[in-house]
Amino acid sequence: MENLINLRIELPQEVINKLELVIIETVTKTIKAHVDNIREEPKIYTRKEAAQALRITLPTLRQYEIQGRLIPKRSGRRVLYPKHIIEHFIGAL
Repeated sequence: MENLINLRIELPQEVINKLELVIIETVTKTIKAHVDNIREEPKIYTRKEAAQALRITLPTLRQYEIQGRLIPKRSGRRVLYPKHIIEHFIGAL
């Protein structure tokens, strides 16, 4: 059995306006924080970005590929490293 309660609250327009501003401000800050996080960390790294993230040179990165320590994904001629592969490699060190 479901109990339903209908409640109506009358608020002055000034209070409604202030609440609206607080809600808009909070939602805007939250969305901005999420967008900034997305911009900061790519989910797929290029060879150059992967080397920078790992703080190694491109030749060292290539040696890790040859050794099988880092296995990139390929998209045509592009060599890409998903974020989870970079994180797994760092965790294995």
